[in-house]
Formats: sequence, C-alpha cells, structure tokens
Amino acid sequence: MIKLIATDLDGTLLNEKGELSKKTCQALKAATASGIKTVIATGRPYCALPRQLICFPGIDYAITSNGSSIFRLKDGERIFARDLKGNTVRNIIDVIDSLELTLELETVSEGICHCGRKYYADPVGYNNMGRSEEYVQSTRLPVDDMTEHLLENISSFEEIAILLPELSIRDKLIKRLFEIPDLYITGFSPWFIELAEGSVSKASALKELALRLGISREEIIAFGDAINDKELLEYAGLGVAMANADDELKAIADDVAAANYEDGVARYLERILLGPGGTLRSLTWG
Repeated sequence: MIKLIATDLDGTLLNEKGELSKKTCQALKAATASGIKTVIATGRPYCALPRQLICFPGIDYAITSNGSSIFRLKDGERIFARDLKGNTVRNIIDVIDSLELTLELETVSEGICHCGRKYYADPVGYNNMGRSEEYVQSTRLPVDDMTEHLLENISSFEEIAILLPELSIRDKLIKRLFEIPDLYITGFSPWFIELAEGSVSKASALKELALRLGISREEIIAFGDAINDKELLEYAGLGVAMANADDELKAIADDVAAANYEDGVARYLERILLGPGGTLRSLTWG
C-alpha cells in the first residue's frame, strides 16, 4: 500500500506555467483524504518554492537543493541538513580558477539563494536556462563578488550551482570536478551543474524522512523528469518518469506518466487512487 508520494516540481508536478493545475490540486487533495502524505523533492532552494505549495493542505515537508535539506513547511524549519565541507568549496574554486573560466554561480545557504549581480540583472539574456527575470529576481539575492562570498561563507553552503555560458566547456569542467573527493554532481539542465556534499541526493533525504515517518521504500511512489531525479525513482517502490522526461530517466523508471503539461501526475494518481464512480480506494499496485 502506498503511504507517501514524492514528487519533483519543475517539469513534473507543475505545469508549463510553473503552477499547480486545478486537476493536480484535486488529485493531491484526494491523496490526502486517503491518508497518503505528499512530499516535494526538488532541486529548488527553499526560498524558491511556490507559495501555492507551501500553503497546500497535506504537503508538510519539502526536500530541497537536490536533497541537501528537508524543510518542515508549517514553520519553515530546516529539519535535515547536509552542507558542503569548507575544503570541498575551496577545491571547487580552485578548479574554476585553474581552467580560467568566467562563470556565473549560485549558492544556497539555509534555504536562501545568492547569485552574481550580472546574472541577477539579466537572467533571460544569459543562456538557455529558461528562467524569467521575475523568477530570478524574486528568489535570489545578488552579490558583487561571488568568490569573496564563497570564501566568507565557506562552510555554510547546501549547494553551489554553475551556470554555463556555452556547452563546449561542460565536459572539461565536469571531468575536473569529478576529481574532487566527496562531491555530488548533478543538474536538471545541460546548462546547469549542481554541486553538493557527496552523500546528498533526493533519495538519501527521502530515506531519512521516510525513516522518521515510519514509512518503507516499498510504500513510496515517486515522480520525476530529469537526471537529478534518477536516485529518487530508483529508491521508491514505484518510480514514475514523465512523458517529457529525459530518455535516461525513462529507461530506469518502473512506469511512465503523461507529460507535466498534460497533468501527468494527477492523471496517474487518479487512475490508481480512484475506484469506480470516482470513489477513494487504497493506493496499491502489483
């Protein structure tokens, strides 16, 4: 029997406007009424969670920054933390400096995200990230000197993200980053490299939360669309990729749902949650 739904946000639970559709809201409410918990598992920092989700009845926890943190939504308390070590941050700086690259960076500390002032001023013109100016400027705080910011706060980062100006440098940069011990490397986009403490993943944070809630992995269904959801889908008893997901993720998923812009999560939940006539039933598979 399913007791917990773990779901990514962008490209998964949220529609193409970055919102919860009416159909998705109805499906999540039905799951809650059936006694099933819903947990957000996102690469976003806490400060970038949609207000619609933070206030949604039945969603009590959010795994953020790809698993570096778990936040309790009712009071915003960070109940699980796994930050980068100071020497790892120094190694990241050294790799970037040694390759003589001029890169835009983002950092996350205690759920708050900082970025360079140049990117903050013109996120749309930077590359293919697809972020709007409103989104970046409402969820990030700008800093003038990112290297100085890193050194001054060297032991407080949940995550450091690198925004690539061109894809041609990606392989070279990742190869050097993989030489750094105890470093988790992922990303939801080819233009974006996310770095966290070595044991971090959405799956490791979900495992910790499930243990606290007394829920086994066999009682979890997980949804995702990008490669940073790989461990999440592998850990869950039932891992479901979206139709719009990376082919690599679909290959390891147990099943595929409709695309996020077609209310894929909601339609999948409805199919296995609602019995004849739309009545609630226990969420099971097998």
